[in-house]
Amino acid sequence: MVPDFESCWKDMQLRRWEAARGGFRAILFASSRDVAERNRALDAIMWLLMRSADAAADMKQLLAECDAVGIDLPVMEVARAVLAHDSGDMPEYWRCVARFPPYHTKSFAPWSRGIQTVLPQEEQANLALAARAAGRIGVPGTDACDAAPVLLFAADSGYFRRFAENAVVSYRAAGGAEDMLFFVINPDEETRDLAARITANHIGVSVDTIHQPGASRAFFASARYMIAADVLRRRRCPVMVLDIDVGFRQGITGFATAVQLDKRRLGLRVAPWANHPWRRITVNAAWLPPNRIGLTFAEHMRLHLAACFAREGSRDIWWVDQNAAFSAWIETARSDWQNLRVDGLIRLPTLWGDRDAEVRGQAKVAAPP
Repeated sequence: MVPDFESCWKDMQLRRWEAARGGFRAILFASSRDVAERNRALDAIMWLLMRSADAAADMKQLLAECDAVGIDLPVMEVARAVLAHDSGDMPEYWRCVARFPPYHTKSFAPWSRGIQTVLPQEEQANLALAARAAGRIGVPGTDACDAAPVLLFAADSGYFRRFAENAVVSYRAAGGAEDMLFFVINPDEETRDLAARITANHIGVSVDTIHQPGASRAFFASARYMIAADVLRRRRCPVMVLDIDVGFRQGITGFATAVQLDKRRLGLRVAPWANHPWRRITVNAAWLPPNRIGLTFAEHMRLHLAACFAREGSRDIWWVDQNAAFSAWIETARSDWQNLRVDGLIRLPTLWGDRDAEVRGQAKVAAPP
C-alpha cells in the first residue's frame, strides 16, 4: 500500500529517515498518484539523499531509475543543477537554472522555496558587474580593517522586543566592548520606547529604523544585509553581521584573535554539502571587511535582495538572504574569503527549541551576579 505524503513527512520530522525515504519512493513510483504529489515526494527524497555519505552517486542512481521508467518531473532539473554545481560543471549548472520550474507549495517541499531566487546566468552576470563597480566607491583607507569592528543586527518590532536587550546584556557580560548597531523595521511605539531605554542604559549601542510598508518575514531576515555596505562606508571598520537571537561567549576582538581571523578577508559560514548549493551559506554570522572585497560582497547581496523583493509576488521567498550570499560568493575569489567558525563567539538557539527560553537562559548565564 502506498502511504500518503503526510505520514512520510511525519517520519522525516521524527528522524525516521529510512521509513521516510521508503515512503516517498513508493509515492514517486506510484503512477496512480498525481504529478504534484510525485514531484514533491522526489523533492523530499533528493533532500534526504543530499545528506547521505555518497550524495552525488545516490542522486544520480535515483535519477537513472526515474529515466528508466519514463518519469520526468520538474524537480529533476533542480537535482541536475545540484549535481552540475558540485561537479564543477558551471555551464551545465546555468543551463539547469534556466529551466527551473515555478515553485508551488503543492508540488515542492518548503526547502525548495530557494529556487525562486536563484538568478539566471545573464542576470547574475549583470549584477556581478554592478556590484564590482559599486564596491570601488567609497572604500575606506587601508588602516580601516584594523579598526575596532561593530556588530550589526536588524529585526522587526516583535523580534527586537524579544531578543535585543538579551543580545546587549549577553555581549557586555561576555566582555564585548564594541559598538552594537540595531536596525528595526517598522517599529511601533512600544518598540521605540524599548529602544530608547536600551540606548540610555548601554554605552555604545545605537538603534535606527527602516521604514518598509508591507515588509515580509523574508525582508525582516534580510534587512541587515541590505544596509551592510552603507554601514561599512559610514563606520569605516569591519562589520560582524549577526542574528539578533544569539547569546555570546566572548567579545569579537578576543574571538578574532583566538581563531586568527584574517581581518582583510570575508568570513563566511560555508557548508560544503547537505543542501542545495544556494542554501549552503549560513547567514546568521558574517565578517565583512571595510575594503573592496567586503564592499563588493555586501553590494552584491544588496543588489540581489533588492531585485528579488522588487518582483511581483515576492512575499514567500524565505532563505532569499542565503541565495543572495551564494550569488555573491560564487563571484568571490577563493583567496578573498575564509570559513568562519563562530562556536567560540556565539551560542545559537536550536532550530525547533523554545527560542525565547533558550535566549533568556543564555543571557542569564552570561550576566554578572
